[in-house]
Amino acid sequence: MTQPPYGQGPDPYQRPQEAVGGGTPPTSMPGAPAQSGYGPPTQGGYGTSPGVPPAATPQYGAAPPYGAAPPYGAAPPYGAVPPYGAAPPPKSKTGLIIAAVVGVLAIGGIILAVVLLNKVPSPDPVVVGDDPALNQLAQSCFDGDMSACDSLWLQSPVDSAQEAHGNTCGGRIDESDVDLRYCVDIF
Repeated sequence: MTQPPYGQGPDPYQRPQEAVGGGTPPTSMPGAPAQSGYGPPTQGGYGTSPGVPPAATPQYGAAPPYGAAPPYGAAPPYGAVPPYGAAPPPKSKTGLIIAAVVGVLAIGGIILAVVLLNKVPSPDPVVVGDDPALNQLAQSCFDGDMSACDSLWLQSPVDSAQEAHGNTCGGRIDESDVDLRYCVDIF
């Protein structure tokens, strides 16, 4: 048995018509008008209305003509510009309100942190003694010079009012909180 050249002869993958059900293969769908060969459908074919020219019949999925309004009650397509004079749809202000509240809370937290971290207790009144040099250190300690407070504590007599004034950094801290630290290290 010889085989016909490539591309000629019967298709080995096509079943004979007798196995399908016999007869000739159908050329159109049942109920549709008969067509001859390929090309546009005949008068009244699929997708056309009888008596209406084919150009006037809208196709499935075709966009409406520019400027045509959607049917009553239908939403305009996404991104469509509303007609002139129409009120734009209301916008939600929820995001703006949330952002404003978060901003106010953040600013309030920053202010509170600055106030709490920078709060220095007010000093006790200046303790005056017999030594003018120690009185000058006591005044500088009262004015906020922490190294003067440390010098006053080191140079003043033991258990004197000036020693306590220097030890407590001018009365800004309790003696139990000093714990052998210098005022320059505490503040």
